Amino acid sequence: MAQKNKLTVIIDGKEYKLVSDGSEEYIQKIALCVDNKMRDISSVDTNKRYSTAMLAMLTSLNIAEDYLKTKNQLDTTLEELIKMEDKLNTAQNNLDDAKHQLETSEMEASELKQQIIKLKSFIQAKGLKVE
Repeated sequence: MAQKNKLTVIIDGKEYKLVSDGSEEYIQKIALCVDNKMRDISSVDTNKRYSTAMLAMLTSLNIAEDYLKTKNQLDTTLEELIKMEDKLNTAQNNLDDAKHQLETSEMEASELKQQIIKLKSFIQAKGLKVE
C-alpha cells in the first residue's frame, strides 16, 4: 500500500490540508496550477469579485476544458501514430517483398549464367565458334 503524505497547500490565499499518495512536490505542483488558474480567472474582470464557490466552479470548468483539449489532441496524435505505424508496416512488407524478389532474380540470373556457360562449352565442343 502506498504511503500517504499529509501536506498543506495554499490556493487563492487559503490553506488546505491534503492527504495524498502522490509526492509532496507533485501535489504542490497541482495546487500551484489550480491557484494560477484561479488568479487568471479573477484577473479577467477586476471590477468583479467572484465568490470562492463561483471562482472554484469557473476554475473547474477551465481546467476541464484544458483537460478535454489536451485529451483530444492526444487522441488525434494517437490516431496519427497508428496510421503512421500502419504505413510503416506496409512499407516494411513491401521492402521484404522486394528483397525476396531480388533474391529470386539473383538466383535466376545465376542459373542463367551457368546455363550460358554450359551452352558455350557444348557449342565449343561441337567445334562451332561462340561470340
